[in-house]
Amino acid sequence: MSNRVHKTHSSLAAIIAGIAVMAACSSADPTPTSPPPNTPTATAEPAATTATDTTQAPSATSPVSLGASLDNTLYEDDAGAVSSGQGFHLIAGMTNNMSARRGVIAFDVAGNIPAGSTIESVTFTIIMDRTNVKAGARVIGLHTLTKEWGEGTSNALFQPGQGVPAATSDATWLHTFFDTAMWDTPGGDFSATVSGTAEVDGNGPYTWNSTPQMVGDVQSWLDDPSGNFGWLLLGDETEVSTAKRFHSSEALLEENRPVLVIEFS
Repeated sequence: MSNRVHKTHSSLAAIIAGIAVMAACSSADPTPTSPPPNTPTATAEPAATTATDTTQAPSATSPVSLGASLDNTLYEDDAGAVSSGQGFHLIAGMTNNMSARRGVIAFDVAGNIPAGSTIESVTFTIIMDRTNVKAGARVIGLHTLTKEWGEGTSNALFQPGQGVPAATSDATWLHTFFDTAMWDTPGGDFSATVSGTAEVDGNGPYTWNSTPQMVGDVQSWLDDPSGNFGWLLLGDETEVSTAKRFHSSEALLEENRPVLVIEFS
């Protein structure tokens, strides 16, 4: 009996305490409370909108780096029977025995840039690894080739400066494709207009910076892939021993191979 009385007294005390707390709360400043369920609440008026131009400008992409799809060296040779299609090097300039060398190189632009794109800038980088110490700095120009040419299986591995007997489909001084098709002019058919130049001195990488003509060349290769014959590297052929030797697309180390960097939108 005493336990039931105690519990009853405790319950009464709790109820009285609760009533006191509620009274105290009702006399205090009101505080925001959540509305009961299903009670509509005021919402902010939607912000006014203004008309916007939905036309999107062409977006620039990240630069694309292309390795060469073809390259070779044209060795001055009356018989047109020397080449190095799979050789590790390209050569441009005049050798010690007054024999000219011209590098030819092409890139698959249409296979890597979306049709209809606009070419914004172009840079060409290649590494030079051998020259005559007396040659000094020489300007090497890029000229667009105007006729299709080939790269066969010849490889002047041990004598890149002299070349080896040309293989089927090799470009040579006389042939676009050995030995079934010819250049119109010995030494290659190319535009007299210089697309870009670089001054090449000692060993190291050299870059032909973007020019309007280089951009135009690459744009034309994108728009008309059938006319993409690449560039010819024309060195200084006015003096003896001016030749510069460069790494080709067959260089053992990938980082040593020529690169064409294209920015487009």
